Amino acid sequence: MRTFKYSVVILKDMTEKRKRHFNVGETKSKILEFILDTNKPVAEPEVRAYLSENFEEISQSTINKHLNYLKGCNCIEKVYPIEKSRFSYWDVENFEQLKSIRSEFKTVKLNDYEKAIRIILNQNSYDITNLDGFFTHLKLLLSDSFFNACLDTSMKTLFTRIGHVYNYKNAYLIRAVTTRVNESHIAFITRYPNIEISIHDFWDILNSIVNKYKEISSNEVFMEVLKEKIHYTVKETYSEAMDDDLEFYEKIRLSVELLWVFTKDYNETFFSLLFESYYFQDVLLGIASKEEIDFALETKANHDEYRNARDLKKDTKDIFRKCVLSDLKQASMVMHAKRQPLIFDENIFENQDDVYTALKKHFNTQILKLSEEIS
Repeated sequence: MRTFKYSVVILKDMTEKRKRHFNVGETKSKILEFILDTNKPVAEPEVRAYLSENFEEISQSTINKHLNYLKGCNCIEKVYPIEKSRFSYWDVENFEQLKSIRSEFKTVKLNDYEKAIRIILNQNSYDITNLDGFFTHLKLLLSDSFFNACLDTSMKTLFTRIGHVYNYKNAYLIRAVTTRVNESHIAFITRYPNIEISIHDFWDILNSIVNKYKEISSNEVFMEVLKEKIHYTVKETYSEAMDDDLEFYEKIRLSVELLWVFTKDYNETFFSLLFESYYFQDVLLGIASKEEIDFALETKANHDEYRNARDLKKDTKDIFRKCVLSDLKQASMVMHAKRQPLIFDENIFENQDDVYTALKKHFNTQILKLSEEIS
């Protein structure tokens, strides 16, 4: 009897080690994670094989029940492969499904999965093979707050809002630009009282000139451009009534130059500032990972170095290229640790130096083009 009893205990222990029941809701979460972690739609037998690896045997009917529940919650959808198959295939494919997963399954950390990040990028028209899309992928991967913000609204909306943050961080420059442009407007309407042009229209004119400021080589050219813009705005031929006092136009040109400096700085930094804002949230909430902290600190140092060199009027082309390559170095560390984004052969993730070399080669043409544009 004792031997029989002992054998039963041994058999029970072995069974408990071999099998484990899912907790409530865990099966559905595991199915979602498996689908998100697979770079293609998954067949139902694949789901069953995945669940059976570490957990108690689960029937196909039970799996079907879970899959249909997830479909009913708008977390997944049934897709149809190009080649005919007797199996059903499932996938997560759109923005609304990501929102449903976040709402229904809070333990699923969506930005751990490249499939989820790609959906966000596609929703905002980003291409992973371009520098802006590539770095956006990394920032979505690293920052929970940034990912959730992009899931709640469009990046276009976030870009319009970040302007207020930029103005706050550069309040003195904003005040200087505003004061100079307003003074130029007062000087203009005082000199030409018959030309009725509002401060709003005056700002619009100077902003339109800013976009072509590098092409304006002299006060003479600037004067002609300004006359043309004003003529177009007021819909009257006032150009003949405006004199050719170059000293007067030079003062307005200095306003445009200051506005150009402000616009250039904003265009070069606003996206980094957007990530920085959500990085602060992650830090304050205590959810920033070591990878996020390291990436944020190192890329911030790279960009500060570039801005300082630019302000000192050094060779911005070489400094910009160095900045981007330093950012790619940080990116290679993230890719080595996280094994995404998958823009090269998956085997490349094994060696960080190989990742960095591949990134430099892939983005070289884009870096050269951008360095020419900002110089």
